[in-house]
Formats: sequence, C-alpha cells, structure tokens
Amino acid sequence: MSPRDHQHDDFAFEPIPGLPKRLPPEEKILWRGAPAWSRLARRAFHIRKIAVYFALLFVWQVGARVLEGAAPAEVFSSATWILTMSATGLGIIALVAWAMARATIYTLTNKRIIIRTGVALPVTINIPLKLIQAARLNRNADGSGDLAMKVDPEQRVYYSLLWPNVRPWHLAKPEPMLRALDEVDPVAELLTEALTKETLLAQAEETGESVTTEAKGPAKEKPQRGPAHLGEGYGAAAG
Repeated sequence: MSPRDHQHDDFAFEPIPGLPKRLPPEEKILWRGAPAWSRLARRAFHIRKIAVYFALLFVWQVGARVLEGAAPAEVFSSATWILTMSATGLGIIALVAWAMARATIYTLTNKRIIIRTGVALPVTINIPLKLIQAARLNRNADGSGDLAMKVDPEQRVYYSLLWPNVRPWHLAKPEPMLRALDEVDPVAELLTEALTKETLLAQAEETGESVTTEAKGPAKEKPQRGPAHLGEGYGAAAG
C-alpha cells in the first residue's frame, strides 16, 4: 500500500499526505510508506492464529455432534453456525487491519520520523532523529519486516497511542515501530544514513567544528557514539 492510497477525505486538510503542515525549507523527505494491511492483520491482529482457533472449534463442535448421534440436519446446522461466526469474526479483524493500514503513513525526513495513524481519532507522532538512541531491524524471509526505535527514556511515549505502530509487549518502555513494511531493507538503509548524519551534526555542534554530511570520495569512518547503524532481529513475538 502506497501513501497515495491514503489520500481520502478524512485527511484532505494535509498539504502532503501524512504531514499536518508543510516542512521547513531545510527539512527534506527521504521516504514515505505505509504498513501492508495483510501483513498487519497477520502480525498485529494475529488473524492466522484466530483462524486456526476457529478451525479447531469447528472440528470439535461438528465431531461432538456426530459422536452424540445427532441427525445430519443438526450437524449441518452446527457447522453452519460455526462457519458463519468464524467468517464474521475474521472479516471484522481483516476490515480493522485494512482501515488501520489505510489511515497510517510513515514519513522519514533528514530530521525526524513522523507517524500519522488512527482511524476514529487520527494522531501525528513526531520522533526527532536526535532522540533515537538505537534502532533495530526485524527482517522476514520474504524481505518484509519492521523497524523498531528506542527513544530517549526521558521522552514520554504512550503504547496505546502508538499501537499497532509500536514494538510488541514493550509496555514499560514503548518503542515506536515502522511496521509491516513490504520491503524493509531500503528503508533501513535510509534510516541508518539519516541517523549517522544526525550524529555527525550533533558532534559538530558540541565541538564547534563544521561537518560535511554528504560523503565524497572514500567513505568516512562512522562516528563512535550515537546510533550509526541498525541492529537486526529483536526476537519478540508479534503483538
């Protein structure tokens, strides 16, 4: 799902999809994207696990009726009821996942990450790059994945406000996350570069030295402090 798919009437006030106002001249958009609704349904809403539960319930209910010696019409009625309930439940979950993905846009600039999310109550979360202490990549076998970010602990982050765009089960110290991306590696590379440049600029401000943020010639050595790269794999269950 691309950001163009999110240009509906609820967000007609946005000058650029995903942004409540235009960026200042010195700030540039590096990437914009959105979660894939089907991946979001599987990883955040656990739709596959719920489908398995309904399948087991169907087998148990129908099997129990057969063992009880129920008439074929009664067995068919029980099966129909379970199938209807299952289809309705899974349909609602898929619809919510689709709506949540449609209402979400991730924007990476050279200064911050912006998460616009929310169906009934849209919100925009700004995460300055200078507040990101670490970032971690979770890549799936098909190239999709998530990018979780550990922010300065002094910054108040609300799990309920960010969900599902947050690292699963980190309730005490929520970590914002770019979730269910179809192609996560290109985004990870852009975020790595942006974090490295931000670290160089912060070091230059501290020392009073100038710094060139665009590499020319041989590659420069990465700074020794600050989030200059992404770790991989956070080993957390989806949630």
